[in-house]
Parts: sequence; structure tokens; C-alpha cells
Amino acid sequence: MKTYTKDYFYDAENKFLPERAKDAIEEFAKFHGYPVYEGFRNSLWVSDMGVGDFTKVGIGVNMVANDEDDRYMLQEIFMLPHTMLPEHCHVSPDGIVPVKMEGWFIRFGKSYIAGIGEDNLAEYPEVVIPANHNNGTVTVKHITPALPGQFIPLVKKESYHWQFAGAEGAIMSEVANYHSNAGCRHMDPAIQKAFEVGDKM
Repeated sequence: MKTYTKDYFYDAENKFLPERAKDAIEEFAKFHGYPVYEGFRNSLWVSDMGVGDFTKVGIGVNMVANDEDDRYMLQEIFMLPHTMLPEHCHVSPDGIVPVKMEGWFIRFGKSYIAGIGEDNLAEYPEVVIPANHNNGTVTVKHITPALPGQFIPLVKKESYHWQFAGAEGAIMSEVANYHSNAGCRHMDPAIQKAFEVGDKM
């Protein structure tokens, strides 16, 4: 698998380069045998969540469907090796749109899915919280390692959760009811602020 340094994803002023991130995700998908269909790149959303290091905190997403009226969603998630999807939860943005409930079907690689429950983080020393995620901290520490063919649901609505990709990254399908960006709450205030002002998926 091709590997990347932080510098690949940023210009001289440390500005994130989305097209470079898309290059990496496309190469990553091909490595795993994921079908890179026509239009794949155009439908891909990438973000470093404002932390400034796509090799530590970052994600690629293809939002396949997100129907507000009939309340269903399907998206494909791409996480490069040893990257973190930041800790966050979902709430109703207006008291009318239902709280998002979701689950993940792993297709390639491995994801360590974290949520509420007994703290077993110490059992997985390969899971390293990046220093640029809330000073290297999280609040929920129950880890469920997930491999291809496994479906892991969120334990409880409105509960915090995060993910960490294994040595070969992770590609997964997320199924849920409607996703609202306004209903997404990141535990790290800096990431939440960046999410609110940045490009939305």
C-alpha cells in the first residue's frame, strides 16, 4: 500500500489540499479492490477536520443517499491507515428531525470502533489518539475491533463515538436514518468550530 507523509496533503502555508486527499483515497480504494466507478472522485468528500494533519485525523466520504423526507441514509467511509474519525455524537438539530442512529458494515481493512461501555482501550496499544485531537484525549473508551463482514451498530442514540483505522485502513458502509450536519456535535471544541465553518459533506 502506498504511504503518505503529512506534507503531501498541504501546501507551503499548511493549507489542506483536497485533491491530494482524493488522490490518496482513490489509490487506497484500488489497493483494496474497492470498485472505483465512473464519477467516484466527483462524489468524494474529504476533510482533515481542521486539525492540519490528514495522516492522523481525516476521512473520505461518499454520501450515496441522504433522504430527509423518508429518513434514510447510506454512505461509504474511507479511512487511511492509522487515522482517526474524531469523537462526536448526533442530536436532533431542531427537535423535529429525529436523532441519527447508525451502524457500520466493514468491507475492507479494520476499524476500531469506540463508544460507551467498559473502558478497554489499554487492550489495544495500536490505537493511538492523535495529540491534535483534544490534546490526545477521548471520553468514551470501549473498543470493538471490526473486520470485513462485521456490522457494528451504535450502542445508544446521542452517545459519543469515534473510530481508528487499522494498519491497512478501513472502508465501510454506514447505514442510518437522515444525517444532519447541524445535528453533529464533536467533543473537541476546535474540531467542532472547524466543522461548522468548513465544507460540509
